[in-house]
Amino acid sequence: MKLIELAYVSRSCQKMNEIEFINFLGEIRYLNKRNNITGIISYRHTGVFGHLLEGFESVVLPLFEKIKADNRHTDVTLIHQSSISERNYSKY
Repeated sequence: MKLIELAYVSRSCQKMNEIEFINFLGEIRYLNKRNNITGIISYRHTGVFGHLLEGFESVVLPLFEKIKADNRHTDVTLIHQSSISERNYSKY
């Protein structure tokens, strides 16, 4: 199985406060753990997300397609995608 990393940025349709972002983090951590996805995420008060996903290509690419179709954000832009030999953010 091919391990990849994929980075993207997007704009939230609604800005989140700190508590909303923490709740959102809990949701994605649960889903990512269930799907063996690791990585990092950042969120700016301007509503911009930066997200790097690590995992098996067969899981990450379909997940990215779901992310692009998610109506909670717009302007989803792929920044980087490449094969990796090991995870860099396994404690995400």
